[in-house]
Amino acid sequence: MPVYVIRAVLTAPDIATRAALVSEHLERMEARLDEARAAVRRLRGLLDEASAPIPITHRSVPETLVVEIRETIELADLGTWFQRSMAELTALADGGALRRTGPYGGEWSTELFLDEKGAAAVHVPVAAEPESWALEGRARLILLPPVELAVATHRGADETVPHVYAALGGHVTRHELSVDGPIRETYLEGFPRIDPHAVTEIGWPILRISR
Repeated sequence: MPVYVIRAVLTAPDIATRAALVSEHLERMEARLDEARAAVRRLRGLLDEASAPIPITHRSVPETLVVEIRETIELADLGTWFQRSMAELTALADGGALRRTGPYGGEWSTELFLDEKGAAAVHVPVAAEPESWALEGRARLILLPPVELAVATHRGADETVPHVYAALGGHVTRHELSVDGPIRETYLEGFPRIDPHAVTEIGWPILRISR
């Protein structure tokens, strides 16, 4: 126990207060233990990369009309922001306010992960019928620019996503010309950070020269 917790326990006025202090300390220890176990699983996934290579493909994505929610956020708030934003977006699209033409997606700036603060966005591709739309809240209509991507697919629990990101980043470093631009995710089944067994395509922007 930290010294301040020991002091509080020793000076507790009664048994109930002392027990509550010890219980709170145990809960903190259990939370740290859960975080450590999750980190171990992620690191083991990185070590398994050589024995379980992840296929990398290429894709040319044309200019796409989407309804998007975009904000600058802190990395620590990513999970909460993602769930709230996807709920807002799916309420619009699945509620009939928009005509969805493809899977939901997201874009994540490099600064968000390197500086722990940066641009985050979720979007849904839609048909070009703006006169019938009823956009509410933070949603906005935009055109995503065309992009060339190196693509890897993640399947399973969210805690194994770093393994796929690491494999994709390693491939781009060794074999591609990376360009400035956000990482694009496409949610083929379920949503990461929400569904335990989602299927997500991760796209890394690259430069490809036509031949």
